[in-house]
Amino acid sequence: MKRPVGLILTAIVLGFIALSQLGMAALMTVTGFIGRSGIHSARPGAPALPPSFLLYFTIGFAIIMAFLATWAILTLVGLLRLINAARISVLVIGGCLAGFGGLSFLTSIAAMFIHLPTPSNQSAHLQPIIFGIIGFFYALIAGVGIWWLIYFSRASVRALFVRPAFAAYGYDPTLPLLPLQKPGRFSHVPVPIVILACLFILSALVCFIVALLPLPTFFFGVIFSGFASHILYLMMAILTAFVAYGLLHLDNRARIATIVILCLGPINSVFLLLPSGQAQFNLYNQQIMEKFRIPGTPPTPMPDFTHTYMAFATVLGLLFNAALFWILYRYRGDFQRIPPPPALG
Repeated sequence: MKRPVGLILTAIVLGFIALSQLGMAALMTVTGFIGRSGIHSARPGAPALPPSFLLYFTIGFAIIMAFLATWAILTLVGLLRLINAARISVLVIGGCLAGFGGLSFLTSIAAMFIHLPTPSNQSAHLQPIIFGIIGFFYALIAGVGIWWLIYFSRASVRALFVRPAFAAYGYDPTLPLLPLQKPGRFSHVPVPIVILACLFILSALVCFIVALLPLPTFFFGVIFSGFASHILYLMMAILTAFVAYGLLHLDNRARIATIVILCLGPINSVFLLLPSGQAQFNLYNQQIMEKFRIPGTPPTPMPDFTHTYMAFATVLGLLFNAALFWILYRYRGDFQRIPPPPALG
């Protein structure tokens, strides 16, 4: 069957994304090994980064890129084979691109008018130009995501995946599925819920990788380091993984847990708006930069994040959380309420 132009273009874009992510994964891996050897050879006797931190960080980042590239490749192949799960996957990817691209676009546009902290006054006049270019890039990403959400939700496109053999004969996708049609495992789950579950899966992967690294954690205005940081990241990885599993199975307990997690964001933002919280956040960023500093080089001074910057970031976070709250409220009827266990005796 001849594939429509929109599907072919989507496959090309997914192929470009996959190649870019694989290239980034390879580059980060090579950079980690070169950087590690360079640290030991640049200055004999200089203390190395905490245990091979640069190598572990780049490998962790490469794993995430390889995971996303594999996702894009599998989706590409599924699209060309007209598998309905691939159409759902494109909608998920499109939702992520539209959400993060749109949020980053708004951030970049606002940064053109709000004075953000810069390392030196010499680069201040370049700030509108730089963030304008960045905003244009993120606008393209958001545009691609919106295009996929609209295009792959059209009835004519759905018909290609629901029953490819009948699509050429004017098959009506609104009719009930034929007995021979086997629905996907998560085909009954609303696409926005699948998108939210995929975000939690990605968050679980990131938290698990970060839990293996000697990085501090900033939570409720407190900096956690060492063993406490590892445990906190590991707990977040386990929690988000279970929530993602529950969302894909439409377990109402997962929906409630998601609401609780989303409420933690505004609470954490309150601490960031306090003077003590801002001071701790600046110290946290300085500690992060220190982890990446090559021994023998002077420390990079961190910019002081102002109250205006914190307030703007809080507003964007609240808007993002509000959109997720609306999704959970809109599809609350699709979740299964677990019945209580039968009474004994």
